Amino acid sequence: MVFNINNQNAAQINMAGGNQYVTGPQGTTIQLHDAYAAARALRAAVAQVALPPGVREQVLTDTVAVERELAAGAPNRQESARLIERVAESLGRYGALASAGAALVAPLTTLGRWLGPAGAAVLSLLH
Repeated sequence: MVFNINNQNAAQINMAGGNQYVTGPQGTTIQLHDAYAAARALRAAVAQVALPPGVREQVLTDTVAVERELAAGAPNRQESARLIERVAESLGRYGALASAGAALVAPLTTLGRWLGPAGAAVLSLLH
């Protein structure tokens, strides 16, 4: 069987000669200003959750660092991913993700998607 397809214009085109399975969030693009807004929302939500004192300071320090990176306009995604992953792990470990729900999960999801492949670990911690 032969397919002749002409004049394709798209950001991404997937073609397969057999079965093709596509999973995950497709077509998601998070702009820098949206990631910055998510970082601000995350910091505000973290300030409202109950965490042990040493953990609270570390989580707030990490969220502020990510927010500053994004505000500067040229963030290091690998470093941001490391910090956001540490925040998500801490929030999950101490039950904050379950107790605060969408207030934390929504901005973490946005940041994880903004990170692209570097954010896979963050997104996996949210499910």
